Amino acid sequence: MSLLDRRTLLLGATALLAGCATAPAPRAHLPRVTFAHRPPINFNVAKIDVVNSFRSTGQAPHIEHQVPISPAAVARQWAQDRLVAKGNVGLLRYEIMDASIRAVPLKVDKSLGNALKALADTRYEGRIEVRLRVNAPGGTGDAVAVVTRTRTALENLTLNERDELLIQFVEELGRDLDRRLEAEISQHLTGFLA
Repeated sequence: MSLLDRRTLLLGATALLAGCATAPAPRAHLPRVTFAHRPPINFNVAKIDVVNSFRSTGQAPHIEHQVPISPAAVARQWAQDRLVAKGNVGLLRYEIMDASIRAVPLKVDKSLGNALKALADTRYEGRIEVRLRVNAPGGTGDAVAVVTRTRTALENLTLNERDELLIQFVEELGRDLDRRLEAEISQHLTGFLA
């Protein structure tokens, strides 16, 4: 093997190793947000349609499309796990109207007293809105559930820590949605329950 071939081989191996060293760490298995442990809500309808009408802009300050577990996925999972059609006729439409998260930059005061502190630099604002509409032989009924939540993040969080914070944030939004939907169904749609 010539000196030029050895140098080329060595240079290629070095580049390969350098590429491995800078590759992002594999993401840990994401938790699955589920409501299967909660009792089903049985409706006297033949069919349940789950529709996601929310469309992310994909632009700042909206970040729901970048979150490891999206609010829309959690809202859809709620419907799949909790709503059951137990009738012969009628339709329940479960529509996701909003499933957004906004990242709002906060002013960071780096004055002398705060220079060594980790300060909050971002406020996350989450919102889920769901509409339930029942069309059944006994009539029609509507219920709307809206949940909101905010959380701040410190400026010194790593990307993995920020992802963990956002996953927990969306899980909390899901728990809020579960409680709100139960209350709305109990208040407005009990006549349609099986």
